Amino acid sequence: MHELADIFEPITPWGLPLVIVGLCILIMCLSCAWFVLSKRKNPIIKQLQSLDVRDSKRFAKDFSALITKARESKILKLSTLTQLEEFSRDLDVYKFAPTPPPLDSHLIARYQRICEIL
Repeated sequence: MHELADIFEPITPWGLPLVIVGLCILIMCLSCAWFVLSKRKNPIIKQLQSLDVRDSKRFAKDFSALITKARESKILKLSTLTQLEEFSRDLDVYKFAPTPPPLDSHLIARYQRICEIL
């Protein structure tokens, strides 16, 4: 038993504080990494927020494709996802029209509110 005590005792008088400092540094590094990873945005959300509203047909197609990806990956809350799906249904007029008109200002305002939610 005395041999085990010799192995696990700190060799120098400052060995124990050094271990404590090392553990504190490790805990700080892990907490910083968790913070950075938790604040990083999902790429699907970034793409949803950066869609171009000038081309209404392309916007409608890209928006519905990203909503499908978000539904499959389950990255959004159910309430947010249903709100996005309702907005996507409003864009069906633009998606299936041969020559769609520009997006309505009401739809652009709704899209901006959705981007703020995300």
